[in-house]
Amino acid sequence: MADVTQDFFRSLAQRGRDGRLTAIHEGSVRFDINRDGQTDHWLVSIAEGGITSRSRRRAGTP
Repeated sequence: MADVTQDFFRSLAQRGRDGRLTAIHEGSVRFDINRDGQTDHWLVSIAEGGITSRSRRRAGTP
């Protein structure tokens, strides 16, 4: 079964440059998603309309 969270965050980067975001010179948002005793950390970065995302999983997070 596909992981919809992973699919969503990866699709952000695949969308390419978004002209509506060009006013944002640079910024990042971190999402911490808890499930099944683990926390996935997703970092979404925007730089002059370009979007990137990356993840890191930390096991056994309280």
